[in-house]
Amino acid sequence: MQWKWNEVRMVERYLRKQLSPRVMQWFQAKQLQDSDFAQSIKWQAQVYRLVKFAARQDLRKEINKAEKAYFSE
Repeated sequence: MQWKWNEVRMVERYLRKQLSPRVMQWFQAKQLQDSDFAQSIKWQAQVYRLVKFAARQDLRKEINKAEKAYFSE
């Protein structure tokens, strides 16, 4: 399935629960009806979690670096 950028953004908003209840219900129904769509949502959710995890790891490293610089002086 070829995804367009606006579709990816809509799925991102769905995963963040930033859509209206009606649109959220549409996404849930569409996943039940279309296994390819459901698989795409699943993979995008996994990518989203991995990116979020990597960003947190990077932030944690920066905080540790700043903490060492601040408290070592």
